[in-house]
Amino acid sequence: MVMETIEQILTNMGATDIDNRLEEQLIDGILYAFQEQTTEDVIMLNGFGTVVSSLGIRTKPYLPQICGTILFRLNNKTAKVRQQAADLISRIAPVMMVCGEEKLLEEYPRIFI
Repeated sequence: MVMETIEQILTNMGATDIDNRLEEQLIDGILYAFQEQTTEDVIMLNGFGTVVSSLGIRTKPYLPQICGTILFRLNNKTAKVRQQAADLISRIAPVMMVCGEEKLLEEYPRIFI
């Protein structure tokens, strides 16, 4: 429910009024929520993608942390967890390219083959 609200706010109003501190809290919060989710939920993936897309280039300092989380989840033994991580990559890859972080995408070759 919170992720849906955040997604709607960013979709309707954009991220221009978000200051650095709120930006940091937002990224930390969605990363934590993504890691702790127990059900397969497209709302979390869509919300995460919306936040990253809305922040755009401002996401760059957080990409190593986000990618570390994704890599950790890609190595999970549960297929659902790996699938969620792969789905998240597909949602944030365009922003990674905008940020010039193509090298981080190279860590996921088995997904794009």
